[in-house]
Amino acid sequence: MARDGQVAVLPSVERHCAESCERLRDRFLFAVLHDSGCRIGEALGLRHEDIAPAERDISIVRRANDNGARSKSTASWTLPVSGELLRLYADYLHGEYGDLGSDYVFVNRHRLRPALVAAQRGHPDAARRRPDRGGLQTVGPCPGHSPT
Repeated sequence: MARDGQVAVLPSVERHCAESCERLRDRFLFAVLHDSGCRIGEALGLRHEDIAPAERDISIVRRANDNGARSKSTASWTLPVSGELLRLYADYLHGEYGDLGSDYVFVNRHRLRPALVAAQRGHPDAARRRPDRGGLQTVGPCPGHSPT
């Protein structure tokens, strides 16, 4: 266990999850979570203006998002990120994102809207939708955390 009772994720598990992603968007999302340490709601609320490649950082800004994603903090802050993450961002923009024209980084291309926060919408997570992909098993919510 990591400090404060949080469960530590082994690098091999993180690598396995990232390699199991079929879309660059999903791989980039995993990478943002791992590299920056931000929460899923913070990541899904990212806008392109929040990513500063020259400074090698991302800004977490609390704002009203169309997808329901939000930061728990009322303050904004900046997180350093790796050059590898920024290269993956460039690959995602050029390989999948294309000319969608959305302010949001993570977009559902089929509906052309920001990617939804799954827990807030009651949708099962990716592992539940596709238990055959990646060999992952689902677990219940962490004690003391609500699924919403």
